Amino acid sequence: MPPNIGYPICMGALSSRKLASENAVRRFIVEAIENGSTPAGAKLPTERVLAKRFRVPRSVVRKVMLPLEIEGKVTRHVGRGTFVSSSHEQGAVSTGLVDASPAELLDACLTCYPHMTELAVATATAADLRAIEQCVQLLRHTTTIAEYGERDAEFHQAIADATHNALLIEIAAIIGRARGRIDWGELPLHEGTPRGHEEILEALVKRNAKLARERTKAHLLDARRSLLGGAG
Repeated sequence: MPPNIGYPICMGALSSRKLASENAVRRFIVEAIENGSTPAGAKLPTERVLAKRFRVPRSVVRKVMLPLEIEGKVTRHVGRGTFVSSSHEQGAVSTGLVDASPAELLDACLTCYPHMTELAVATATAADLRAIEQCVQLLRHTTTIAEYGERDAEFHQAIADATHNALLIEIAAIIGRARGRIDWGELPLHEGTPRGHEEILEALVKRNAKLARERTKAHLLDARRSLLGGAG
């Protein structure tokens, strides 16, 4: 049985609350920029602070920040934080976006994600594990490849967040932005995909670093075979 670490989830209600939370976070940031209370060059509250204020996972805050960055409203600096862009940057397109082929993306995932999961075994808090479990719950109800891509990115980003390593968190965000720019078409979802996420979570909860790394790699190789074909 997959681990359950503490709360029941109603999927329809969860999706509605998540959307409302995203809108609330975005409205808070945009209003602060537009009314001048947070002027150009000012540092915004950290993801952790915003997540605590709105009682949402950090992945929700990050999802809100991405379009704001693309719109040129904010600028992110690894290790320093997120700042309000200067007036001449407003409306500019962010240069922090990478175009990658599906094969390149999956190679990057295979290179980075297993090691992030291994590290997260030692660093994840109870709150981190609950955030990862919430991602797994959402993945169980995924029906399209586009929806799967978004939720799978949130799952791996939540694991990166659990490392509490600013550089790894940003690397995962870069991979997430790159995968969001790929058109996966109407590929079918692999039948065993949700179980792969559950097995990774189970290894994290058991604090088994080797098993977590191996299960993440196996999950990614399975995804590669499903999406690209071949032996992986």
